Amino acid sequence: RLNFPIKVSPLRMNHPCGNVQLDEKTFNFMLSFFETQNINVELLSDQKYDYDLDLMRSISFDLRMGNLPDYYFYRYPEGYYDLTQPWFYLDNYEKHNRIVIHRTTGYLCPGINYSLLDGKKAIFIGLENEYKRLKEHISDLEWIETNNLLSFAKIIAGSSLFIGNQSIGFAIAEGLKKTPRLLEVCPFCPNVRGIGKDAYEFISQLGFKYFLNKLI
Repeated sequence: RLNFPIKVSPLRMNHPCGNVQLDEKTFNFMLSFFETQNINVELLSDQKYDYDLDLMRSISFDLRMGNLPDYYFYRYPEGYYDLTQPWFYLDNYEKHNRIVIHRTTGYLCPGINYSLLDGKKAIFIGLENEYKRLKEHISDLEWIETNNLLSFAKIIAGSSLFIGNQSIGFAIAEGLKKTPRLLEVCPFCPNVRGIGKDAYEFISQLGFKYFLNKLI
């Protein structure tokens, strides 16, 4: 369903689709990846369907807290899945073994400085304005522009470490579970968790430094 209006959280500086949940440009960007998952994707018109995942939003929980995937299970318990196991699958990617960062302008942890990664030849994937903000702290940060979600996912899968906040990048990394994942937790909206082997989280500069020393 395209162009469904939403109220953008004040925790975000902006939303990539403006004031709608999903626009046509983003849908087309995502399509290539979901086709590799043996998922038949169609735009909603008058089809009959069994599950409306948007109903997750109507349960009596504060969606700013907890772990978002759990809320789908609360709404549809028959869909329960062991989140320590991967739920996305990907082959034919290059193992480049570099650090990959995807840090959006929303759901940030105040006081976190990424200059700790200066000199590590890290890769940034995401929007150009997001890259420029981080480039101020990481002088050798390289931006790789991706035209679709499949190429985006392959860069994540091939990394030695993925670092990001609550975003589509972290969702892909967490679903693939092919590389260690370091999540920057937003203290005002901690509604995503890293689960299973090689999943780590930080909410302070001290924690960030500790896990970088452990994982690099």
